[in-house]
Amino acid sequence: MIGVDLGAVLNGSFNGQMASFVIDASTGAIVDAFFADAPMNGSVVELPLLASDLGLSQNPSNPGPGKRGGQSQQFAYAVNAFWLVGGGVDSTSVATFNPFVPPVSSGDFATLPPGSATAMSLTVDKDQQKKTPALGWLVVSVDDANGAPQAEEVQVPALP
Repeated sequence: MIGVDLGAVLNGSFNGQMASFVIDASTGAIVDAFFADAPMNGSVVELPLLASDLGLSQNPSNPGPGKRGGQSQQFAYAVNAFWLVGGGVDSTSVATFNPFVPPVSSGDFATLPPGSATAMSLTVDKDQQKKTPALGWLVVSVDDANGAPQAEEVQVPALP
C-alpha cells in the first residue's frame, strides 16, 4: 500500500489530492484505491485499505473469489515515508498485526463540537497482546493543531 498524490499516479501530474493505493508487488498493477484523509498542511495522513485487498478474510478457509484460502490472518508491515523535496526518508521497524483479533481495541470514533471532549473504553486482549504486542492506541484528530497534537499516543499498561 502506498500513499501518494492521486494525480501523479493516475495522470502523471500532481493535483494535491492524497490517495491510498494497494499495489500488487509482483505485477505493479493497482488493486484498489481510496481517497486518503489528509488535511492540507497537516501532520497526519490516514490511508485506508480493505483486508480483502491483502488476501485476508475473517474466514481464511473460504476467503472469497480470487483469494488464497487457509492462510494466517496475521501479517507483517513497516512504514517508509519519502520526501519529494530534499530526499529524506523516515522508516519504522517491522510489526505484526491480526485485523480480526487485534491485541487492543481499535476503530472507535467520535464526532465532537469544538472545545468538547469524550471518553472511550480501551480494552486489551491479553492472549493476543502476547502474540502480536501493540504499543498502545493512537488517538488521531485531524482537526487539532498541526504537529504532535494531531496524534496522541496512549501506552498499553504492563500486563501481569
